[in-house]
Amino acid sequence: DVLVVDTGDFFSPYPNKLLNQYCLQIMDLIKYDAVTFGDQEFISGIDTLRGIIDKKQMPFLAANAQFCVDDKLCMPMTPPYLIKQVAGLQVGIIGIISPKVFTLFPKEKIKGLKVLDPAETVKGFIESFRAKLDLIIVLSHSGYEQDDIIEQSCPGINVIIGGHSQSLIKVPVKSNGALIVQAGEKGQNVGKLTLGLGKDKKIVSVQHQLIPLTKDIPGDPDVLKLIKQYNEEQGKKTTNLLIK
Repeated sequence: DVLVVDTGDFFSPYPNKLLNQYCLQIMDLIKYDAVTFGDQEFISGIDTLRGIIDKKQMPFLAANAQFCVDDKLCMPMTPPYLIKQVAGLQVGIIGIISPKVFTLFPKEKIKGLKVLDPAETVKGFIESFRAKLDLIIVLSHSGYEQDDIIEQSCPGINVIIGGHSQSLIKVPVKSNGALIVQAGEKGQNVGKLTLGLGKDKKIVSVQHQLIPLTKDIPGDPDVLKLIKQYNEEQGKKTTNLLIK
């Protein structure tokens, strides 16, 4: 009865292929149901990210992100949405990213990227699937202000899980029938949202927690092993660089 999701910016903000490879390995251990990417995933270039998506290393969703060969030929970068049965419910999950997150981004890193209007993309998904689904969840790498705009313009959303602005939302924001949540910055917290539904499959209760990832939580052995391997490889690279 659990969904595990992420809303992007899990890669290094600086080009670091080795670190990103280990990041993907660790995330694979978590067994995410769905992930949308953020602007940081483009730091090493759009072709690098496309290679990762093509290998299906993560269950990426980004309904409004396209790769364009030219002005006429564009194709989706990822599957747009996921429909999954959870706890006897039909749950639709759609991923989006705002074009605004690339305002100050190096243009050479996103050459060929086309980002469609996120609100219109979500609205189209709702029109197509609302009657068939019990819950609609939006994974949004747009920032809190944009999430609020999307929620206001797209009736039918149940939950928006946000990213990019790194907002620490201590109490879910509810407006126009949707809940907006976001768990802060730098992986300091895990957000946990528990929804109770009645017989009519409407949300009747909401519990929300921000769980701080403190040193009191024991390290996972498999993750610690990967961190050790990364540090060893990084140390070798540094040593070789100093020798040269």
